Amino acid sequence: MSRLAQTEGLTDVQQEIVKTVREFVDKEILPVATELEHGDEYPQAIVDGMKEMGLFGLMIPEEYGGLGESLLTYALVVEELSRGWMSVSGIINTHFIVAYLLKQHGTEEQKQHYLPRMARLAQTDGLTDVQKEILSAVKTFVDKEIIPYATELEHKDEFPEAIVEGMKEMGLFGLMIDEEYGGLGESLLTYALVVEQIA
Repeated sequence: MSRLAQTEGLTDVQQEIVKTVREFVDKEILPVATELEHGDEYPQAIVDGMKEMGLFGLMIPEEYGGLGESLLTYALVVEELSRGWMSVSGIINTHFIVAYLLKQHGTEEQKQHYLPRMARLAQTDGLTDVQKEILSAVKTFVDKEIIPYATELEHKDEFPEAIVEGMKEMGLFGLMIDEEYGGLGESLLTYALVVEQIA
């Protein structure tokens, strides 16, 4: 058992969440992590399982469709996921950063609009045609231009210049910059979904 999981005073809910995630890691991540890592494959089935458990809404308040759990619960969950495969924890960490910034600094209108969608991450219900088009283009780019070369570039410790140029051509560096300034003028939700694909 990990050190954090031995923290005294955990609530019954926290213990149940950790237990559920631990079982998920043992059954769904550990048996396939090495194969997926060596094959440089995106762990779609694992991510889908985390969505079903509500992990992407772990710290999003219940009023916005999340579980409303604490930072300690989040740390416990990430520790368990990292035990199975560090790359999986990176996927949820990226999502957490955006959701946390919205929760702490967003307006009430922004929270009402984005947090419920982020709590059920990547469900395409309610996405605009432009958002769907962007996500489709990014997925194709990742499949063709990132996944086939990622392992080699990482082992050689090379800067992924061709990948960065491709992202520039797609306008991803201006994703949330207003159109009047030459960007795409997209939302935080679009950003979170794009980052999920690239991660």
